[in-house]
Amino acid sequence: MTTLHEARGLTMHKRLPITILAGHLGHGGAEGVVVALAEGLSRMNFEVTILLRGRWIARAIPPGIEIVMLRGTSDRQRVRELQSMWHRRPPKIAISHLTEVNIQTLHARQRLAKDFPVVVVEHTMPSRLINDYTGGGWIYKRNLLRKVRKYYREADAVIALCESAAVDISELAHMPRNKVITINNPVIPSDIDQHMDEMSGHPWLDSTSGINVVLAAGRFAPEKNFEMLIRAFKKVHTARPDTRLVILGAGECGRNYERLADELGIAGYIAFPGHISNIYAFMSRASVFALPSIIEGVPNVLVEALACEIPIVATDSLGGNRELLMNGVYGTLIPLGDEDSFASAIISAIENRPTTEGYRERVKDFEVDSSINKYAQLISELTEKGNANAKST
Repeated sequence: MTTLHEARGLTMHKRLPITILAGHLGHGGAEGVVVALAEGLSRMNFEVTILLRGRWIARAIPPGIEIVMLRGTSDRQRVRELQSMWHRRPPKIAISHLTEVNIQTLHARQRLAKDFPVVVVEHTMPSRLINDYTGGGWIYKRNLLRKVRKYYREADAVIALCESAAVDISELAHMPRNKVITINNPVIPSDIDQHMDEMSGHPWLDSTSGINVVLAAGRFAPEKNFEMLIRAFKKVHTARPDTRLVILGAGECGRNYERLADELGIAGYIAFPGHISNIYAFMSRASVFALPSIIEGVPNVLVEALACEIPIVATDSLGGNRELLMNGVYGTLIPLGDEDSFASAIISAIENRPTTEGYRERVKDFEVDSSINKYAQLISELTEKGNANAKST
């Protein structure tokens, strides 16, 4: 595999200015990808600026990366601000993440006389996101769909995280399928084994007393479906009193989860540690990883669980779960809404641990170096094409 050091040859001798756009840098998986991408490209001698439309930064920013926050509070203000900024100093290429930011980026580029490539990265299944989960009512959803169809076709490349998402984007945006490419997220660090060997700091996981921990992680939001997991765990704990449930993360639904656990009489067997710095230490010591989501793109936590070779129980939700788990070869897929089967699958994984050999090999393309090299190759192709077009005019 080409290393980051070897891939430096893909860049020009002069440091290329690249702008990566995102909503914020909170604890979500997409935000983690933004930071990993920025760090990887910076190490390849790109001049990286992260441009944010929100002020939430909960992640360490690697040295040498500039952070710029837009002042505008409305879509129109942000587009004009981008337009003004890029009129003075356009980037060599812009890479935008998440639907609304993608639209604003493409709109701003369209209004400029200057031309530079724009790559947009879609982190989920946009049709399901727009139809079921985006707030703002039907008028907002209709307008968002219209903008996706208007602007995504103007992108120089659209990146999807899995094949099913690529098809969804192509159909939703009415754009050629070959214009949507798949690049896996940069998720797995080169020193993953070192992270796995560290202690988690949680007594249930670091204990040698025979406790079986069911682990889950994600934003505490309705689409993550942790309420179903808590109800299913009630059944698991009834059958296996040696089990405990640990849910990592935070968000709007946290208090609802705590109340539900209390109502079910299992509050003493569920822990909510919040955000932690080393998820691999937790995964390497858990008995089962559970992913109950209603919708996902390609969930980074599922990639991380596969890399740790832990038994997996996941919902067969719309998105990348089925594709990533190879139709159940690398974990157990349960139909959405089937709480009893979800509980039974967890119990089965504890009592009859399935073989997890080959799980890490399945997610080899999610290694940070592998993913960053693919981004670098795309950047090289698009910038060279842009240079050729400029010379011909």
